[in-house]
Amino acid sequence: GSKYGNRLDGIDKISFTSSDKSSITKFISDNDKVTEAKLNIHGKIVNVIFNVKEDTSLDDAKKIASESLEKFSDDVKNFYIEYIITKNDEKGTEKEVTDENGKTTTTTVKEFPIMGYKNSKNKEVVW
Repeated sequence: GSKYGNRLDGIDKISFTSSDKSSITKFISDNDKVTEAKLNIHGKIVNVIFNVKEDTSLDDAKKIASESLEKFSDDVKNFYIEYIITKNDEKGTEKEVTDENGKTTTTTVKEFPIMGYKNSKNKEVVW
């Protein structure tokens, strides 16, 4: 049988064409803060993956994702939509960290990658 069991029942009645996928990817890619975007589908899971430029804030990246959610049809929004946002050229910030032995070291802290999820029962992305 299918590796998804009966979890894909009814998926054949939902229209999510390659044109729909391309339009969502293009919408994200056209944002001047985004360097690349792609969309993968696995069963009823839609992975929206995009990379943002170094000067893009966490809030701006989340806003891009939320705005792209409006481009999905209501039927497709009943899927599980996952956002993965990266920042390949992020430099991070230096921070002093003290371990359990009292030793202090300097480490680089980065905000990205971040992941957000919109399941079939929610209207918003949860980060």
